[in-house]
Amino acid sequence: LQDRSGWLHPRIVDRATRCIGIDIDEGSVETANRVGFDARVADAQDFDLDRKFDTIVATNVIEHLSRPGAMLECARKHLRPDGRLLITTPRTHVPWNLARELNGGITTPEEYVMWFCEDTLRSILQREGFTVEEYDTWTWHRTGNRWYQSAFLAGVRLLEKIPSFRGVDQYQHFIVASPGEE
Repeated sequence: LQDRSGWLHPRIVDRATRCIGIDIDEGSVETANRVGFDARVADAQDFDLDRKFDTIVATNVIEHLSRPGAMLECARKHLRPDGRLLITTPRTHVPWNLARELNGGITTPEEYVMWFCEDTLRSILQREGFTVEEYDTWTWHRTGNRWYQSAFLAGVRLLEKIPSFRGVDQYQHFIVASPGEE
């Protein structure tokens, strides 16, 4: 990558007085630093940046970790008492995963260690001393280019009209949590 256009990081950097990113992959850190970010090689499950932050953002990280509780413990130690942890991670229980399962199984990306539902996210955050301040989901609009994909999506849109099924097609968990008392 030669520029910063496809990254979430600039949106954060533009709103923060100081922003530090971490990644376990040295090449990714080198690339981030080359385009002007402050990035460090560190494991999200065991990092020490020797400072406290107002906000820690972990977008699509937790599902890759064999010790997600360790990441949350590190994040909590690095947050100011009034700070916030922002987490996004893919949702497991979405219609297209059911469709994939019925069609021969879900192919989970090789680098994923686990999937989370809302209850397990809330539980692990609580166990690690966080209070969930906000929970939401979000998605992008999918389009089917084959007849069965279009039919499936039409069915999902119909389900969405039933109040208890609203959000059934939402792809990502979005959580804002605050650290509890030390």
